[in-house]
Amino acid sequence: MAFSFNAGDVQAKGHSGGKQRMQLTEAQREQLFKTRRSWELASFNRKQSIRVETNRCIRAAQTPLAYKECKTNQHREMRAIHEEGRVAINRTLNDLGLPPLPKHRAGKGRHH
Repeated sequence: MAFSFNAGDVQAKGHSGGKQRMQLTEAQREQLFKTRRSWELASFNRKQSIRVETNRCIRAAQTPLAYKECKTNQHREMRAIHEEGRVAINRTLNDLGLPPLPKHRAGKGRHH
């Protein structure tokens, strides 16, 4: 799971419907880009370590339950990293006077 952020992810205050998006200034876009890039670089080794450990775990798994545990642990650890990235982005959004990213909605989007 890669952390991603698009300028369109920032919703206008008072609008949670998802259609109306805030227009960011060039300076705001640049600051958000710097935050995202910094976070991606800082978290890269941690994500790679999780993938290596998951690969080792899957290779060692002898039962479907053991395999599932490997994947569950990977998902939990990657979700934690993703949430840390959301916190970093939201800190920058707050500094810029913008609303935070919408919360992740369980059951929506892709499922692995």
